Amino acid sequence: MNSRAELTVTREQLWLIHDLIFLDGETEAVARTFPLGRDFTEQVLQRLVEAEEGGLGTTTLTLDPEEAFRLALMLKSTHRDGAGQSVRPLILACIRVALGLGAEGPAGGGLWVDDEQLRRWLS
Repeated sequence: MNSRAELTVTREQLWLIHDLIFLDGETEAVARTFPLGRDFTEQVLQRLVEAEEGGLGTTTLTLDPEEAFRLALMLKSTHRDGAGQSVRPLILACIRVALGLGAEGPAGGGLWVDDEQLRRWLS
């Protein structure tokens, strides 16, 4: 799977990803097992600067299915119940990209998994 997909994230979610990658000590073991690529981490920093300087409420990250899967694992493993409303939709969107479904729904005539089914898998 070499296809890349765009994932729309809020500024709050972007900060969450930033903190997860650069500041969260709990993430270290997961990050060693499922490292995110340098291009992706640089993209996060660039989008964060653009969002802050431009006052943007949302921005887009471009990632491949493997990066999306790794990010979903990192989010799921470090953010438990009560972690905020922005985490679960972000995990669901990452899993959609990882499965080749796109952030919003199926890409092409492939597998369709609804959000409720994804929620059950994640709980």
